Amino acid sequence: MPDAFSVVVDLQSANGLGDYVQASTLVLPFADDSFDFVCSCDMLEHLPDSARVPALRELLRVTRDGLYL
Repeated sequence: MPDAFSVVVDLQSANGLGDYVQASTLVLPFADDSFDFVCSCDMLEHLPDSARVPALRELLRVTRDGLYL
């Protein structure tokens, strides 16, 4: 798709990676429904149990159509 784009979000700095945002999954710096689709890989197992549901809520907040974990 010509208007497709991706954004990488992580707590740690990503040297040289384009379209990178340094942020927490618990407080994403995007408006509601910002993305058609959100993909999160290798994240939940690194969060404390108490942060998992809030992180999922935040991922769902910024997606319009789908979430892939």
